[in-house]
This record gives sequence, C-alpha cells and structure tokens, in this order.
Amino acid sequence: MKDKLRHGFNLSIAELDEALVWNRATLGIVAISNSTSYLVCQMEQIDSAAHRIANGLSAEILDSWSEILPE
Repeated sequence: MKDKLRHGFNLSIAELDEALVWNRATLGIVAISNSTSYLVCQMEQIDSAAHRIANGLSAEILDSWSEILPE
C-alpha cells in the first residue's frame, strides 16, 4: 500500500507505530502545496485510493483523518 500511494500521488508515507501486532499498521502521509483547496482534494483522493487498495488486499482501514496545517 505504501509504495502504491507514494508513486501514485507523489507524497511521503511512513509507518508510525511500533508494529507490535503483525497485522496492523498506522501510516502517516504528508503532502505539501501552496493551495489549501488542492490539498483537501488530494487528501480525499488519497483516502479513496487507500480504501480501494485495502479492499484489494482483503484488509480494512479502521480510521482515517487529515489535518491541514497553516503556513
């Protein structure tokens, strides 16, 4: 999932948890732009793509959220 999202959207992505459980992961995704509206749209597209990828892998996304930080 990480590689597909990274290459599909030109973003930074990393596992954030300690991977104590082999079948769970917490992913952090970062995208940068001058345009807030562009970022909002891009994050929605990334979320949709992540759900499609997860479904294809017989996995599920338990929670997702995004935050836009001001300059």
